[in-house]
Formats: sequence, C-alpha cells, structure tokens
Amino acid sequence: MDSGLIAFVVCADQDSELQALLAAAATPQAILDLAAGRGFAVEWDALRQASRDLSAPYWPWTAKGTRWRRQFFEGA
Repeated sequence: MDSGLIAFVVCADQDSELQALLAAAATPQAILDLAAGRGFAVEWDALRQASRDLSAPYWPWTAKGTRWRRQFFEGA
C-alpha cells in the first residue's frame, strides 16, 4: 500500500470528522481532495487498488459489495 495512503488511513482512524466526510464522499476524487486537504499525497490508482482492503465503516463502499465499489471507481 502507498505510504501516503497509509498515513491518510491512520489519520482517518483517529478523526471522527474526517470519517464522516469520507462516508459521505460521492466520488474517488472527493476522497483524494480530503487527503490533499490534510497534507497527504494519495494517488487515485493506489486508492482504487487498496479499496478492497479498506473496510472500516467510514469508507463509502463498506458493506455495499464489490460491484458497488467497482462502479464507484469506474464512474470517476
């Protein structure tokens, strides 16, 4: 996993406000913007590749299935 993404995930695990914003994210770009706004360099490809492993309740695709997650990224 990308080091910027790892650092962002650690930050998100400790920040309930960020968790709420992530849960409401409608696009991958919204997630990347949240990361950049907090000083984390996260690449779109890294986020997409890691998304199947990111299962905390605040990720927008959690409990929505693989198809939904794929569509989330394909619609970007």
